[in-house]
Formats: sequence, C-alpha cells, structure tokens
Amino acid sequence: MAQRIEREGQALVDAAMHCLSLDVADTAEQLLRRALVLHAAPETLALWQIVAASVRRSDDGETGELQNA
Repeated sequence: MAQRIEREGQALVDAAMHCLSLDVADTAEQLLRRALVLHAAPETLALWQIVAASVRRSDDGETGELQNA
C-alpha cells in the first residue's frame, strides 16, 4: 500500500515536471500540492515552494502591468 501511494505521488511529480516544461506553472503547482498530500518527500516540498513562489511573482507582475497600462 505504501509503495503504491509513493508511486502515485511520484507520478504526480513527473506530471508537474512535464507541465513546467510546457510553461504551465499553475497546473504544476496544483499537481505538486496533490503529490505532497500523498507522499510529502522533501524534494517535492522544495519544488512546490519554488513553483508556488514563481506563480505568485508572475501573478504580481501581471497585476502591476495592468495597473500601469
């Protein structure tokens, strides 16, 4: 059972990495969050923190651009 859950978590991380390669960070963040629920590996947590910070910066930058327009 534990191995199956770990495999499912890793599959979500793999899917998130694929999304990142396609420049779809929002979806990658969601997948990583789901992976953390299944299997909270330190590497997954670190990657999620990086992606989440990137998405927040991107969202802030888009808002700033709209205000300056």
